[in-house]
Amino acid sequence: LVSFAVKDGVGATDESLLTGETTYALKTEGDKVFGGTRNRGSPFFMKTTATYSNSLFALMTSQLQNALEKKGNLELASKKFAAIFTPITLATAALSWIIGYYKDSLRSQQLWERVLSVLMSATPCPAG
Repeated sequence: LVSFAVKDGVGATDESLLTGETTYALKTEGDKVFGGTRNRGSPFFMKTTATYSNSLFALMTSQLQNALEKKGNLELASKKFAAIFTPITLATAALSWIIGYYKDSLRSQQLWERVLSVLMSATPCPAG
């Protein structure tokens, strides 16, 4: 996708992919036509003004990629919390199984009910 300028003629372009606008943009000689737009009017001649690396579409793609790579403060804090909380939860579940088996002499079903109770209490999301 490259960028162009109208060289000769007049036309209407659909720029909704880039701008979200539903109305067509009238293009006359010298006006910019961005890569990713569609001609919805009469044909016109264009000349290339920018290659892909210098085009508006490349800039938008780059900005989107940067935004996706950045982590928000809440996301970073939740990852730090999960790094500590998850091992503690798993250790507590294992400890409840060990205590149930050796101290309380529980049957297998009761042991797993206890383990799952700890896991479900600590992480309710998998419960639905």
